[in-house]
Amino acid sequence: MVAKGETNIEVKVGALIVVCVLLLGGFLFLLGDFHVGEDVEIQVDFGTSAGLKRGAAVKVSGLTAGRVEQVEFMGGKIDSELNRPVYVRVHLSMKPEVATTLRDDVKFYITTSGLLGEKYVEIDPGKSTTDLGNAIKEGVPPMRIEVMAANLNTFLDVGATILRENKEILTQTMQDVRAATKAAREAVEEGKTMIVEARQKMKSITEKGEAVLTAAELALKEYTPGYGDTGNDIKRVASQSSELVATINKTVGDGHKIKAIIDDIRSVTGSIRNVVSKAEVKIYALLDNVDQAVRDATGLIAEGKKRVGKFLDQAGVLMEKLRDGEGTIGALLNDREMYDDAREMMKDLKRHPWKFLWKE
Repeated sequence: MVAKGETNIEVKVGALIVVCVLLLGGFLFLLGDFHVGEDVEIQVDFGTSAGLKRGAAVKVSGLTAGRVEQVEFMGGKIDSELNRPVYVRVHLSMKPEVATTLRDDVKFYITTSGLLGEKYVEIDPGKSTTDLGNAIKEGVPPMRIEVMAANLNTFLDVGATILRENKEILTQTMQDVRAATKAAREAVEEGKTMIVEARQKMKSITEKGEAVLTAAELALKEYTPGYGDTGNDIKRVASQSSELVATINKTVGDGHKIKAIIDDIRSVTGSIRNVVSKAEVKIYALLDNVDQAVRDATGLIAEGKKRVGKFLDQAGVLMEKLRDGEGTIGALLNDREMYDDAREMMKDLKRHPWKFLWKE
């Protein structure tokens, strides 16, 4: 006869086992993405499986929507309906509610979750207004690392051959580039200095020109009737000359007034002589100022020509020194260590092409 205590223990153990089984079933249901209803099968052709396995996930816009049911090797067999060779046909099982969203321009990719993660099928639903239906689509060829490595190896071989066969040409080219860069830098610095000096001299010429124009303007006003003293004198002389002419016209033939007319002429002549003397002094002073400004401008132009010629001579000497390898830059251009380091790096990448993708 079973004791009452033992019966209670058996009931508790049984209940615990039932609860554990239910929890395990629930976890399997959640993790296995089980759902009620019949899945929709979609077939996609690829040139290679790229390591895709049966049971791999199928995602639409990054969300899991099914799994890979079968990866079938066709070996390039011609499909009579599609009229094209088929190498690998992948059978996908997808949820009906997701499969109905796929359009006629849908795209299928074989990709990985991370650089070295598990392979899965990613689907771009497309934007066409036509449904996918039961059509067998051709997937986008996956990226193959082994093909990339082979192409990279070929590229490295070609690069090493070019470096080996054109070593002298490349070295000379680098030297010419460095020499041209240095010459251009020095030319820019020299040009800046010349521009500053030319700006200062142009400022001086401008100031002198303004002074000459001011003097000319003052002289013009001085000799303009009604503005300056000299102009007023000229105006007065002209008035007196007019009066003299009128007097002569009235008194022609009158001998008694000849003496008075001669006296008036002498007076007018003296006034004219005084005015001309004053004007002559001012005109000579103005001409001296203009002549000095012209001489200054001519000297500046001659000096600028000498500086440009000197700069061109220095540039020619600099280029000859760079080609002869003189100076710090010339020594660097003749250093073969840089070329040897580059060649050693290319050989190392040729032996270990995976270093393009990750470091050790």
